[in-house]
Amino acid sequence: VAVDVSATARRRATELAVLHTLGAGHRLVARSLLAEQAFLAGLGVLVGLVVGIGVAATMAPLVILTPSADRPTPEPVLHVDWGPVAATCVGLLLLALTFSASLSATMRRRLTATQLRIGEDR
Repeated sequence: VAVDVSATARRRATELAVLHTLGAGHRLVARSLLAEQAFLAGLGVLVGLVVGIGVAATMAPLVILTPSADRPTPEPVLHVDWGPVAATCVGLLLLALTFSASLSATMRRRLTATQLRIGEDR
């Protein structure tokens, strides 16, 4: 998660520096980066949850067998213990937001350095 947040900030540094040069303050740029990361992390957690439950619902009846290697009767029913699942989802989301917030805190220094390098590739 930390590597992804860092790579995203590094890739977007020039774009954020241009926004800052055009008048967006340090806090606005940091908040926009934090909002973007929150949206992407939330979307990733939600999609991961849906795919994980879908795979569990599909595969669990196929791999549960009786001691004689037959399918059990009645068929197994998927039961999701929502407490640990929700705690894991919230934990992952908070982890991503913590890394994004720590990166946003150093945004002023990063923007200044990137502003000095704008146009050096020309």
